[in-house]
Amino acid sequence: MAAGWRSNYLRYKSFFLNVVSHYQKRQDLKMYMELFLSLATVSLLGIFAIRPTLITIAELLKEIESKKQIIATMNEKIQNLNQAQKLYDEERQNIDLLKSAIPKKAEPDIYVRQIEGVVSQNPVTVHSLSLGKTNLLGSETSVALDAGNDPLPEGANGLKFTINTSSNFPVLASFISGLESLRRPYKLDTLLINTTDAEITKELILVINARAPYLKGEE
Repeated sequence: MAAGWRSNYLRYKSFFLNVVSHYQKRQDLKMYMELFLSLATVSLLGIFAIRPTLITIAELLKEIESKKQIIATMNEKIQNLNQAQKLYDEERQNIDLLKSAIPKKAEPDIYVRQIEGVVSQNPVTVHSLSLGKTNLLGSETSVALDAGNDPLPEGANGLKFTINTSSNFPVLASFISGLESLRRPYKLDTLLINTTDAEITKELILVINARAPYLKGEE
């Protein structure tokens, strides 16, 4: 085994020395070999030097593409917001009317003044005007319904009120029409009509029980 190893060593050694001898004697081989080694060294170093740059460029391209998608999404959202703002501006007047028609609070004082305005335009005799329980401050709670009363739409409470009036039929009819034309609507629960006991002038007595809706829990 040792003899075989030595014979192979001597053979490869002689081959290597022969190559070195030719390399030293032939200038063209020496020049090509140095050029090849230089190119190989430069290529190897170039690969290790360029690789991080290529990775960085790939990451930057990926980031640029991601930012383009983000910009496209933001532009779409901005366009939608502009359209929503335009629509809101076009419907601003109707929205303001809706806010006054269905307020965020019960606002009993404002509603009473509206009813007084209708009374001033229609000479009925108001015997009583009463309002139900409502919260002026603090958290709003649901108002219990009386038996037989229909519920208001979900998310709304009702300001209960009762009006007891009397007059002749045309005036009472005009008074009811005035109430119905108020900007703030009401849900009629009961309407009672009766006659007075006066012998000379027969008048009608009108009693209205109703609820004016407002938003629940929007203090």
